[in-house]
Amino acid sequence: MCTWNLDRRSVKEDKPDTIVDSPCCVMCLEFHPVNPAWIAGGNFNGEVILWDLSQNDDLVLASSGIGDDAHREPVSKVHWMKSHSSKRRDYNIVSVSGDGKVLVWKVDMKKRRLKLSKGFVVMSQSLPRSMKVRGIRGDKEVGVTSLSFSHEDPDLFVLGSESGCIFKCNLHAKGSPAGSHLISSVPLCSPVNFTFNPHHGPVHSVHCSQFHRNAFLTAGMDQSIRIYNMLQAQPALTIEPGEGYLFSAQWSPVRPAVLAAVTEKGNLLLYDLRTGHMVPTHKLEASPNKVSVYSLQFNPQLKQILATGDGQGYIRVFRLSETFTAMSGRDVEVLEEMMGSGKD
Repeated sequence: MCTWNLDRRSVKEDKPDTIVDSPCCVMCLEFHPVNPAWIAGGNFNGEVILWDLSQNDDLVLASSGIGDDAHREPVSKVHWMKSHSSKRRDYNIVSVSGDGKVLVWKVDMKKRRLKLSKGFVVMSQSLPRSMKVRGIRGDKEVGVTSLSFSHEDPDLFVLGSESGCIFKCNLHAKGSPAGSHLISSVPLCSPVNFTFNPHHGPVHSVHCSQFHRNAFLTAGMDQSIRIYNMLQAQPALTIEPGEGYLFSAQWSPVRPAVLAAVTEKGNLLLYDLRTGHMVPTHKLEASPNKVSVYSLQFNPQLKQILATGDGQGYIRVFRLSETFTAMSGRDVEVLEEMMGSGKD
């Protein structure tokens, strides 16, 4: 894992500020919302780790370890979530994986470990009838690829899956219990309370809008970006860029009608839904060798900054023009119209 501080005048593109060696491939990362020195990560072996970059020696502050409570497949996404039970408003870590589990970890500073406080598992019985295969038991797990929480309802989250299905879930759901073959120190049940019309292939990215409580987007292997309404199974809008597989997509944190996506062909696509056209407003080269770009992240503090990472390890940081960072009255209106129209 490498980090760069873009605020430093002496920042060097070939010399990270911090290099952290991990005994296993790191699959996903997320900075703590308040403490910039804390980074949560998920490993290929299913372990969830918390690093503290402010420490001098051992940067691992806490870990889930490998055991019955840990994931059995690579961790696909980690997310910091405000604790509902703590009076100090601490943060917990939520992780998802190809084993179908959604796990909530509490940071135990004294024991330097992540303690499992709540768990869920997505089962094949949550799949739409059209996707269920005859002879497959309902207690088979569905691999989870992506996760996004609602910005208005802290208990509501959306999952993308290996099957192409998209699930609306709740932290207080009490769905069907997991099969007896799954061993855990906490009860595991299904978090799913609604299923959306699926993609035709794995969903690589889901992201809830900060500006509309019911709007979220998805992107997947079927080469499409979809915008859904939380209250409708059908997508409100489908965009097909024709750029091959789409590995990540996000809403802009400052412009409600702007979204970005990265592609198999090495490009960064920027869309402005105000134009009414389903073609990118800008298409930028995000990979010098035109290989697949797998990661994309807007900067929530520096609204003009966006970063991408490709399959060869190249990172590119883009500075967006005012076109993509200046809010207009039409932005929210466009999103509200889309949520009401359900056009495709």
